[in-house]
Amino acid sequence: MTNTLKLICAALLAAFVLPCPAASDTLPAKLKGKVVRIADGDTVTIRLKDGTQEKIRFYGIDAPESDQEYGDKSREKLVSLIDGKTITVKTHKRDQYDRVLGEIYLGKKDISLIMVQEGCAWHYDHYAPELTELADAQKQAQAAKKGLWNVEGEPTAPWDYRRGGKVAKKKPQKNPAADVVPDSGKIYGQVVRVTDGDTLTVRMENGREEKVQLLGIDAPEMDQDYGQEARQRLFQLVQGKHVDVVYPGREGLGRINGKVYFHDQYINLILVQEGCAWHSEKYGPDEADLREAHRQAKEAKKGLWANPDAREPWKHRNGY
Repeated sequence: MTNTLKLICAALLAAFVLPCPAASDTLPAKLKGKVVRIADGDTVTIRLKDGTQEKIRFYGIDAPESDQEYGDKSREKLVSLIDGKTITVKTHKRDQYDRVLGEIYLGKKDISLIMVQEGCAWHYDHYAPELTELADAQKQAQAAKKGLWNVEGEPTAPWDYRRGGKVAKKKPQKNPAADVVPDSGKIYGQVVRVTDGDTLTVRMENGREEKVQLLGIDAPEMDQDYGQEARQRLFQLVQGKHVDVVYPGREGLGRINGKVYFHDQYINLILVQEGCAWHSEKYGPDEADLREAHRQAKEAKKGLWANPDAREPWKHRNGY
C-alpha cells in the first residue's frame, strides 16, 4: 500500500471514529425578547422571537429578596419599567442556575442603572467592580436617601441576607412582654409583605412581624407558570390591609400556618376558587370547602388550570 493510499484510509477512518463536534452552547453577544415574567427586582424571563424563553439575571446589581424589606417595591419598580416590553440583553455568561447574566436595556435606557439610581437595588461590586457608573449611582441614591436607603441605619444587603450572616434591623419593641406569640391561636395585624401566592408577613400593633403560610393551600412557585399571577392576586386581596390569622401551629421553618380573613372574606378559599392555588392536604387539613373549590376551579379551567399540565408546586420544589 502506498503512502498516499494509507493517508486516505486514515482520513476516512477518522471521519467515522472521531465524534462529531458538539453543538455550540455559546451565548450570542445580545438577546432580544419580550418580558413575560418578573420574579423580583433583578430577575426576569423573556420570550425570544423563536418562542423559546430565557431567564435573565441582571449583571452588576442585586435587588432585595422578595421577603426582604423593600423587596416588593423593588419588583414593582421593575414591573413599571419593562413588564411586557421588548428588551435587549447584553450577555455575559450563564450562572450555576442556567440563568443568563446580562445587562438590560430598553432602547437606550440602562435598566440596571435606573434601578440603582432609584434606590431599588445595590451595585453588586463583588462580581462587577468594573461597572463604576453603578457604584456612583449607589452613592448618590444613598446620599439622597432614595428607596431602600430611606431607613434608619444600614439596610441588609441581599447577599448577606441570603447567607443569614446578618439580621435585618427591626424597630425596638414597645412592650417586650407583649412580644410573645403562642404556638397556636389568633393574631391581628397589617399585611406588610406578600412573598408569593401563599405566603405573607403580618405586622402586629407591638411592631412584631410574623410570616404566615396560608393553611391548606399551595400556590405556584415564583419561577413556575402562574406564580406571578398568584402572588399578584394575593397582593390585591390583602396588601396593606388588616387581617385576622387563625392558626393551629407553626411549620418547621417557624412560619405560622394559618387561615387568613379580611372581614368576612376567607382568603385561602378565594385563592383556590379563582385557580390561584391548589388545595393541599400536605400543608393542612382536608377541608371540604377547599377541596370542592379546587374541583370546581379545575373543571372550569380557571387560572392555573387553563394549563392541563399544571405541575404541583411541591413536586416542582422537590424536583419530581
